[in-house]
Amino acid sequence: MNRVGVSDVLRPPRVEPFADEGVDLFVPATYDVVWSVVVAVVVLLTLTAVVAIVVLVRRRAARPERVGTGTRESRLAEVDRLHATGALDDDERQAARTRILGTL
Repeated sequence: MNRVGVSDVLRPPRVEPFADEGVDLFVPATYDVVWSVVVAVVVLLTLTAVVAIVVLVRRRAARPERVGTGTRESRLAEVDRLHATGALDDDERQAARTRILGTL
């Protein structure tokens, strides 16, 4: 006959470990692969976005300022300044002023 003592009753039952210990039964085996692919795609998209932003900023910085920007008065003043320094002759000054005033 098996005698059961008090210590046997209070002791928790012995649980045998699973043969595949460390494997979560509620998560499919492909989860790790899918998660790795998702993380890789996010990292690549982030790097692509950063490179694209850097390229766009550098291109914009290297682009010369558009000619003819500003108010009509500032453009006329620039033409007069160029004429005063000798960069434009009388005909070029008159043509530039006509072109600026023609954009009314």
